[in-house]
Amino acid sequence: MHADAADADGIGDAAGTPARHRRDRPQHDAFLLEDDAYGYLLSPSLPPVSRSIPERSFYIVSFAKCLAPGLRIAAMIAPEAFRDRSINALRATGWMAVPVMAEVVTRLILNGGLARQAKLKRDKAALRDAIVRRILKEWLPASVGPPGFHIWLPLPAGRTLAALIAQAAQAGITLAPPGALRRMENESLGVRLCLGAPATEADLERALIEIRRILEWPKRSRSSDAKHCRESITRTLRSRPCGKPSPRLLFLHHWRRRLRSKPRNGRRVPSP
Repeated sequence: MHADAADADGIGDAAGTPARHRRDRPQHDAFLLEDDAYGYLLSPSLPPVSRSIPERSFYIVSFAKCLAPGLRIAAMIAPEAFRDRSINALRATGWMAVPVMAEVVTRLILNGGLARQAKLKRDKAALRDAIVRRILKEWLPASVGPPGFHIWLPLPAGRTLAALIAQAAQAGITLAPPGALRRMENESLGVRLCLGAPATEADLERALIEIRRILEWPKRSRSSDAKHCRESITRTLRSRPCGKPSPRLLFLHHWRRRLRSKPRNGRRVPSP
């Protein structure tokens, strides 16, 4: 049983769980693994579910999200009955936390630096969320939770995922196919936009405007959309000098091959 499976906005299901459900006592022989990595984005914060059932809960929080990615350290509160076994398991896999990182996190907690950094990140998430909703408001679903550093962009009707990803790659924007994140049904196809990667808000805005330009293409049939992207990618590849291919060129080669694939039994099979 997992309490905090992250959704497309980076906020776990527990963020929207009614209080009465959070207080329910367990009725089955199960244990709760509560991953609170994104809990800092909530203000005011919600009390952990683990607080209600401490004897059957493992509460885990990472400091890489709320402080800095380089601080590869986390904390866990385990039931007293599992304390020794939890310590032995950690020692068997990672031996121990890096002492310098542990000291940095400890001092930031004690001097208020952790709380200040969490507030700065919440403010930054709200700012970038406002930017993406202003530029792509026509294609985004209504907000149902607090701002995060990721947002789900559903695939517009009449468009193909392969074409969207290939066009973005041509513009220097890398979009991860949804299969890299989770198993998707056809009606929920889309891409997850990472709002935290661009160095500045200006960089983020330029990328989002380019994505909007791609989304505003006149509607085409599936075959003409794929054909246009294939021809455009081919022109890009032919215009590049010979030599060792860059990761971007390899990415374009991959999607050109995908766009040349032929449908067979509901699936697209690459043509020779």
